[in-house]
Amino acid sequence: MASFVPINVPIVLGMLTMHSTPAIVFWQWVNQSYNAVFNYCNRSGMEMSTEQQTVSYALATGSSCAMALLMKRFQPEVLRKIPWVLPYISVATGGSANLYFTRRSELQNGTPILDPDTNEQLGVSKKAGQIAFVKTWISRTLMLPIPLLVLPSSLKKFIVEAMWFGDLRRHRRGAVSLEAFLVILSLSFALPACVALYPQKMEVSVASLEPEFLPLRNRHSGRMSHVIVNKGL
Repeated sequence: MASFVPINVPIVLGMLTMHSTPAIVFWQWVNQSYNAVFNYCNRSGMEMSTEQQTVSYALATGSSCAMALLMKRFQPEVLRKIPWVLPYISVATGGSANLYFTRRSELQNGTPILDPDTNEQLGVSKKAGQIAFVKTWISRTLMLPIPLLVLPSSLKKFIVEAMWFGDLRRHRRGAVSLEAFLVILSLSFALPACVALYPQKMEVSVASLEPEFLPLRNRHSGRMSHVIVNKGL
């Protein structure tokens, strides 16, 4: 996770400032390549086959690039006025595909559930896997791109038009430097804030799991009200 800021600064800047077709394809591919590695290293502990990793990578990068090109073709006016729309939709689409195919074994086969007192594995639950997947999808795929893509672009526009830096419109280097500073600032706060939405080791109510887990009991407090699930990041 320590690599998140230094790696994502050039990626986010590239997606926000370069709008040619080759640049769009290149930066979406770079972004989803990094996401594939990040998802694999920070999964909930379930193993993946080489085939699953390959399918995840191909579908995530392909869907992201395809969505970016589609948006560029059919919404030129909107994209000129709101430049973060294309990167956000492309990142969210590719990120969703990436997360699904990286973590689909948790949806299909379940994820381990643990005793909150002893940390012993009590079984494997598909519903726990679904809960972990949805919370990761909300925090990482839907929420995280917003401060990374929306805030730098919006703040730069506000600063240039409403404050003291109007001449930056005529100086691309100054505008890019300002945007780079805003991207670094956003990245520094966005990841901790979004990851903190849901803890990695989260409590899940036994009542929300499969019926066979309802009779679970622990050694100390009788009937178990909740279990621990490793959500991943």
